[in-house]
Amino acid sequence: MPLKPGAGPRIAAALLLGLGAGAAPIAAASDDPALFGVRHWVTAQVLPAQVLPGGAAARATASTDRARTVLRLRISDHAIDHRFYGVIAAEWPDLDRAAGAPERIVWEDRRCHRERGLPKLAVVDIARHPEDGAAPTLAQMRQRGQRLPADEIVERKVVEPLAPPAVLTIDAETRVSGLRIRLTLYAAACRIGAGSAAAPVLH
Repeated sequence: MPLKPGAGPRIAAALLLGLGAGAAPIAAASDDPALFGVRHWVTAQVLPAQVLPGGAAARATASTDRARTVLRLRISDHAIDHRFYGVIAAEWPDLDRAAGAPERIVWEDRRCHRERGLPKLAVVDIARHPEDGAAPTLAQMRQRGQRLPADEIVERKVVEPLAPPAVLTIDAETRVSGLRIRLTLYAAACRIGAGSAAAPVLH
């Protein structure tokens, strides 16, 4: 049946609008910020001890400078769809304080989650159990209303520029035992619900 005058342009416009309405959700879905989140992980590196005159590192000998070392770290990472709060332990079974130890992952998110700011990190304590049978030592953070610990941990935020995906670096140093542990927090974008890639292997 022949079309009425003016019907052709109206039908063409309707077809274009229909196609546009169908394509819009696809484009929007692929670029929807709600589909993307973040994964965090934390690494620890034992920096070589600073040899200061009369300091613990200067007095240490080859036999007493090796010890099983355990760092306890409190982590608070909260998002709408994922929550973690607890104290994790990182252990070096045979740590040479003078040589230090390379960076390694000590904690990571189980999955991709929505962004709600950076996790909070706080060192709880650092214990050393010398191989030569000497008395173990325990370094702790200063607590308000309590006596100063025999070996105090001092935290300092590293202000040097960081290479992505690193977002925060903290140095925890013990005043007496001469340990320096560098904690680095990483944050990487990821796609929610599509399976999260593991944190990169550190060499």
